[in-house]
Amino acid sequence: MSILQVERLTKLFGGILAVNDVSFTVEPNEIVAIIGPNGAGKTTVFNLISGIHTPTRGAVRLNGRSLAGLGPYQRAALGLGRTFQNLRLFENMTVLENVMVGHHQCAPYGMFAAALRLPNARRLEAETRVDALARLELVGLCARAHEPITALPFGQQRLVQIARALAGAPRLLLLDEPAAGLTRGETDALDELIKTLARQGLTILLVEHDMQLVMNLAQRIIVLNFGVQLAAGAPREISSHPEVIAAYLGEKRSRFTPTFDAPSPNGDGSNAAPAAPPPPPLLEVRNLTTCYGSLRALDAVSLAVKPAEIVAVIGANGAGKTTLLNTIAGLLAPRAGTIRFDGREIAGKSAESIVAGGISLVPERRQIFSTLTVRDNLALGAFLHRGAHAQIEQDLAYVFELFPILKKREHQLGGTLSGGEQQMLAIARGLMSRPRLLLLDEPSVGLAPLLVQEILRIVRELCARGTTVLLIEQNAQAALEIAHRAYVFETGRVALEGTPAQLAMNSEVQRAYLGALF
Repeated sequence: MSILQVERLTKLFGGILAVNDVSFTVEPNEIVAIIGPNGAGKTTVFNLISGIHTPTRGAVRLNGRSLAGLGPYQRAALGLGRTFQNLRLFENMTVLENVMVGHHQCAPYGMFAAALRLPNARRLEAETRVDALARLELVGLCARAHEPITALPFGQQRLVQIARALAGAPRLLLLDEPAAGLTRGETDALDELIKTLARQGLTILLVEHDMQLVMNLAQRIIVLNFGVQLAAGAPREISSHPEVIAAYLGEKRSRFTPTFDAPSPNGDGSNAAPAAPPPPPLLEVRNLTTCYGSLRALDAVSLAVKPAEIVAVIGANGAGKTTLLNTIAGLLAPRAGTIRFDGREIAGKSAESIVAGGISLVPERRQIFSTLTVRDNLALGAFLHRGAHAQIEQDLAYVFELFPILKKREHQLGGTLSGGEQQMLAIARGLMSRPRLLLLDEPSVGLAPLLVQEILRIVRELCARGTTVLLIEQNAQAALEIAHRAYVFETGRVALEGTPAQLAMNSEVQRAYLGALF
């Protein structure tokens, strides 16, 4: 018997058909992948299976049992576990405590027994702790069990999500974009972890954009597009399916080549006419050091961003890239060093004053307001201009021109947008304060290749219209395709800097970070 049966699953959000008549099965001990472009309905299918959304039509069966009317916790108790595309971890807990939460449906005692510390509750809590440590050992994080979850880099937090899902002893595990934001090395480790789980008898249903990972892991692949099942079959069939290639993979690229064919904004081409002295940097960071307690996340970092440039910062997870942006934006106070914007010192100033001065941050995890409409999310980005209704309407028209899909979704709740649409909304919200410098943190995480190219096109257009961009990006190929210059971070320091062409020829970069792309 199939462990999972999905029968003619359909979901409407108002007048939007997010999933349309989708049917498939998953057999015991299989690894099955669901792929498709952003907005194809992949996460919606996961939400329907796990009970977060109720189907408009159709049915879901687990081990032959209908899941109709059962909540997520009841489905978890029947052996269904899942992770989420956007991290959902308890930031006030340790790594170990986050994993222990995954045992909640297995606990045979109630709140009062736990509060009174009855002997049975204490014994079971000790057993839960031992099991949670074993789950962390499996994902390679046992040594960090007692650290705050916020001390872990993004990629390791994704592994904690998996460990927490495993703590509920599922028979079927749904993994939603588990490789998003991981380095190639971390993705290879994830590949081996999933294979280990499958060898141990776990059935896995996977949503993922990393095609190398999907093709290496999946025994069968289901392709969705606009909520409809486009194709299904073995990896070899799917990889050569013309409609799949057109809808999801886009053009294949054999090697990295920067797409800028003009000199950098200050001119360095050999045939260029003598240029005027370059303008001073719009942003200049010198010897910047930022710490989390005793942990030095940035160590004497220096960099500069000139007007009308796109400057990329690339490097492995935990290298300090996001810490850099958060320090520039005023969300973290530096321990030492200077940050000068347009000639003025801004280190240590409030985030609001930094936004008012012309810098806007688009955060790594989007952080849109899921219960507000697209228009309301955008209006919040214009909080400095409240009362200036004509100006806000003008800015709305500008971002709707850049992102026509947001105009169509203007009155839709932010939480019902696809991952790609949410990323567009996050960028558009950042533009509502009319920044001179836009800080973009990992805009490509979890996005399909075609949509990544669309985001990159918009970033280039913003630069052409006069907005300077400092881009943090895990996807090195994507970043170097559009950057004028780039810095490579390693353990909180600047390891290398140069033009994309220079970094492309640097064997140290290729070995340490970019090797798989060349």
